[in-house]
Amino acid sequence: MRRLWLLPALVMAFTTAPYVAQDPGDPTPEATTEEVPLTDAPDEVVEPGWGVQVTTDTDLVGITWEGDPGARFTVEARDESGEWTPAFVTRPLDGGPDPGTDEAARVETLQGDSNVSEPVWLGDATAVRVRLADDAGEPVTGVELTDVESPEATAPEGSAGAVPPQPGIRSRASWGAAPQRAGCSGIAGTITRAIVHHTDGTNNYSDTAAVLRGIQQYHFNRGWCDIGYNFLVDKWGTVWEGRGGGITKAVIGAHSEGSNTGSTGIALIGNHVSTPVSSAARLGLRSILAWKLGLHDVVVKSSSIIGHRNVYSTACPGNRAYAMLPALRNEVAFIVAVYAPRYKALEERPGGGWYQLDGTGTVDAVFAPHYGEHDFNWDIARDIAVMPDGKGYIVLDGYGGLWKFGSANQGTMKNLRGPYWNGWDIARDVAITPNGKGLVVLDAWGGLHPRGNAPVVAGSYWPGWDIAKDVEFDDDFGVYILDGLGGIRQRNGASNFGADYWPGWDLAEDLTVKGDGSGYASLDAWGGIHPRGNMPGGNLGWKPVDQWRGLFYSESGHYYLGLKHDGSGATG
Repeated sequence: MRRLWLLPALVMAFTTAPYVAQDPGDPTPEATTEEVPLTDAPDEVVEPGWGVQVTTDTDLVGITWEGDPGARFTVEARDESGEWTPAFVTRPLDGGPDPGTDEAARVETLQGDSNVSEPVWLGDATAVRVRLADDAGEPVTGVELTDVESPEATAPEGSAGAVPPQPGIRSRASWGAAPQRAGCSGIAGTITRAIVHHTDGTNNYSDTAAVLRGIQQYHFNRGWCDIGYNFLVDKWGTVWEGRGGGITKAVIGAHSEGSNTGSTGIALIGNHVSTPVSSAARLGLRSILAWKLGLHDVVVKSSSIIGHRNVYSTACPGNRAYAMLPALRNEVAFIVAVYAPRYKALEERPGGGWYQLDGTGTVDAVFAPHYGEHDFNWDIARDIAVMPDGKGYIVLDGYGGLWKFGSANQGTMKNLRGPYWNGWDIARDVAITPNGKGLVVLDAWGGLHPRGNAPVVAGSYWPGWDIAKDVEFDDDFGVYILDGLGGIRQRNGASNFGADYWPGWDLAEDLTVKGDGSGYASLDAWGGIHPRGNMPGGNLGWKPVDQWRGLFYSESGHYYLGLKHDGSGATG
């Protein structure tokens, strides 16, 4: 039975990290704001190509203007050495509170008809150049610079800029967040999806806490009650708590106007239009996505992790960050599945995607078409097997009943019935023949029950002993049976490469077989992978913790593994 597969790298890298309430140092410097008019009069008209230079000590800036809402400005900063940064192109402030809230009303009062850009983190700038882009479109008026100075704090060793061995969640106190202002929208009923952003500006920052204080102050200036994002991830992979209200709750942010309720907004700190996301930041993003979505019992599908551009007309989170989301979504879904206690089995689908089965018969189709399910209303579903054409599957119940969906309910397979033991929870595994025209059911005592064109062969029979674990086919209809002591028995011409056997010790959990029959590997409950024949090694490190349950060797040459159903125990 293939249960809850996961690449070792995914399992070992993800842990439920602690909430870190770290003191950023005493005292934490406050962010300060100055509004600097860039035109001589509020009604002065400026044409595309217009520009101005301002001498100022600033860390973060934003632009406010009247007129064309699509106007684009470029911002350059002079650092303390006198060098000028490359030009950053501003984009409109595309977050915001949901309409109809008190927070939205305050934004309307403060902002009115003015247009506002996203904040641009510069870091220790001594001067700023602002220019209305040549292709900006219509002339504009009333251009104003919002200048936020957010000094670095004296932080304890290992905080900002560190590369933590595993992501934690740094508290608001750790970055010196100012208290929320009145009018925050509160808590939603649950979280159903995550929206990924980037904050824009330079990637060359050295103190994350200062960046966060600057963004919060800028959002205050716009009328928001707090920083808009629920969580932020810096380039070193550290995860930071954003908007207050509780990291375990469905806090309504102001990161995506009209889509805040029921979502969690996670921003990568930096600009990812052309700059790729660092491996550390990607790992941090993956860990917070998996933890937060798993916490709210989200079955991760294509709509569960999206970019800001999917719900708003924007380039956010940048082309490089957006391009990584499909693979990231796939990894997060595996992690959530491994830690979700409700799943009994997870089976890959030829052609991509997989199916998750819980004990009540619910089938969650992840990146795959859904062909149906049967609601048992109690914990009796035992395994799911996918048709070779990827267009259907069979669910096995503990009594031996076969529930067929899609192509599994057509042709030869449609009329096949299982070996039914009414009221007796004895069935353990089902395997479909390579040509999709037969199947075999394994009972707990090692009996094999073939149907259709499956070969009629003897099982490994242990009367009264619930010890049989798994049955597999190779492409030539060879049959392999795994028992809990590690024994592997071959039938119908299957190759025998031996096994790792532990007499009297029910430790073996799963078996994976190469399609060409040239090798196989078993998994023990302590994480040992025992390859035989033409199979690579791949142990996670043998530890006396009974936690590992699923093993699969993919065509791409990787072992996939999964934890036991309750998700307990250490992960590597």
